[in-house]
Amino acid sequence: TKQALTAVHRAALAAMAWQLPGRVELLVLLCAFVAASVFVALTFSPDGPPPSYHVKFEATALLSSQYSGAEDLPAAARIEDEALEPLNVEKLAAVESSRGGNKEKIAFVVVVTKDGPVLDGAGVLREAIRRSCWADYGATAEGSTRYDYEYIAITNDEAVSPAMEDGLRRLRWKVDRRPLPVPVKDIEDPIYQEMVHKAGCCGAAEFLKLYAFALLEYKRVVLLDMDSFVMGCLDPLFDDNSTILFTYDMGMCKHCGRGPDEKVPPYQGGFFVVRPSQEHFDALAGIVRQGDFREPKTKRKGVGWAGTGIGWYWGGRTIQGIFPYYFSVVRPGVSKELDPCVYNNMVDNEACQTIAAAEVRNCHFTVCQKPWKCRAARWRYDAEHQLCRELHNKWFDARAEAAISLQLVDHDDVQSWAGTRTARQLACTEKGNYVPLLEVTR
Repeated sequence: TKQALTAVHRAALAAMAWQLPGRVELLVLLCAFVAASVFVALTFSPDGPPPSYHVKFEATALLSSQYSGAEDLPAAARIEDEALEPLNVEKLAAVESSRGGNKEKIAFVVVVTKDGPVLDGAGVLREAIRRSCWADYGATAEGSTRYDYEYIAITNDEAVSPAMEDGLRRLRWKVDRRPLPVPVKDIEDPIYQEMVHKAGCCGAAEFLKLYAFALLEYKRVVLLDMDSFVMGCLDPLFDDNSTILFTYDMGMCKHCGRGPDEKVPPYQGGFFVVRPSQEHFDALAGIVRQGDFREPKTKRKGVGWAGTGIGWYWGGRTIQGIFPYYFSVVRPGVSKELDPCVYNNMVDNEACQTIAAAEVRNCHFTVCQKPWKCRAARWRYDAEHQLCRELHNKWFDARAEAAISLQLVDHDDVQSWAGTRTARQLACTEKGNYVPLLEVTR
């Protein structure tokens, strides 16, 4: 409103200075008022500003540089009133100009297999990705100056409710509802067809991750679980020409190793960087359709995928087994392992427990427990898992930022919290219960 009145006032001064006729002067004032009203309406839409118009929340960025101590109140809860002014048009134009119109696109993809308490995870993850490169490039409206980021939630059309999808849209994820790439009834092997429902965390729905290879309009697709978190810029990975970048999950297969004569370990399913390829999508879907995963005590030789032993571990009947089988046996030489302490850090070994938090680009809350499991998460803050505390604090800080940028909290409430509660205390009650930013109600 302040900017609208300012625009009308300036137009009036200009009209008087130009000594325009009365009717023309009135027309100038009317046009200025309409333009200013449209600007205010767009800026303060009930549905929130369009995804590319986040500059007005820029004051909440980079909290770590504005407060000391993991338990201090984040700067997002200490914003000065002037930081909440409407969009600065000149700054917005500069940002939009820097984005350009022909940059290559990167898709950040989460796969949603069912309703559940992970919705906040999606909102915080998107906010973290959006800010992840600001330390490298400076604050921009959306993520990177090199690429255009898009956020896609692939949902299972058999198990995810419309309410869950509406929640994802409210958190500014594009919902892409898809069937399984291979219907279970089309799997040729009867034993595998029966067993795949019980495989890993999510059964056959885990194969929705194969669609990352089919998103051909993107330069790269980053697959992330919703219980993961991004803290550093991932752009350098997109220069690598490997078909898939991954980390091993050595904890799931103690007798596996990286040597040529050792059993191939599982790929950790919470983080992949994929170069889309219809050829690889079709080949992987074909392996699922054939279903040659061999169980012990059958007449067929060997166990695991095609009897190679690959996949004979938890999650190996789906993504964590089919990927290492395909990229080690069927199409070797096109995959690349990343440092599991820098990327997809699970704090599951000494090296990954002692690395500095500032060196971690992204993490996966497995050993550390999910931040929204407030009481259980604190049980992991022993001497070996102090990094868990730091990673959780970063997640809670990002949650506070997301609450503001997604307009899920009132700014007056934020001001009233200043100096009274930490970001963690805003999310977890004294009894250890989590307070969701957004809940799914059917």
